[in-house]
Amino acid sequence: MSRLERVKALIPHALILLTYILISLAFCWPLPARLGSEVAGRYVDARVFQWNNWWVKQALFQGLDLNYSEAIYAPSGASLVSHNVNWVSSFLSVPLDALFGPLASYNLLYLLTFWGPAFAMYCLVLDRTRRRDAAFVAGLVYGFFPYHVSGNWDGQMNLANIHWLPLFVLYLFRAVEAGTWRKQARDALLAGLFFALSALDCWFFLP
Repeated sequence: MSRLERVKALIPHALILLTYILISLAFCWPLPARLGSEVAGRYVDARVFQWNNWWVKQALFQGLDLNYSEAIYAPSGASLVSHNVNWVSSFLSVPLDALFGPLASYNLLYLLTFWGPAFAMYCLVLDRTRRRDAAFVAGLVYGFFPYHVSGNWDGQMNLANIHWLPLFVLYLFRAVEAGTWRKQARDALLAGLFFALSALDCWFFLP
């Protein structure tokens, strides 16, 4: 397959992704119009995960221990080992914070928790069924099912980051079914990566 043919083959998937993004923007309206002035989700829980983003940025820039903070329970400080730090999202918030500010970066990552899971599930179901219509519906169901939406609106950012799980399952299947050891090793590594990302964003996802 030529490079042009590969690009053309990606167009339908890009359109599906764009559709999920547009649905997410409409679903969360008016948040997209207020990215820099409002906070997505309930303030009580949302503030915790905003603090997580702030702390990761401070720790990285000042060379502090990520797992211990003197900013709480002063002056002794407290361990963050058992704290619900959504590490992947918080690390992603650092460059987004520099570009858009802390509030907008948090809200952008919040929007990701809708279209990200939808597209990840689309990829998994498409790989299993080769049916784009079925994959699209599966993505909608996974990205916008009531429990997930209620968790998002409660501001529980760690529980909202479910986009890594379908990708873990996708590459786990591929690793098991791989025809060569090289492909099996590559897919197994990717499965492990997505499993680790899922666990780092929410320890509750560990089996």
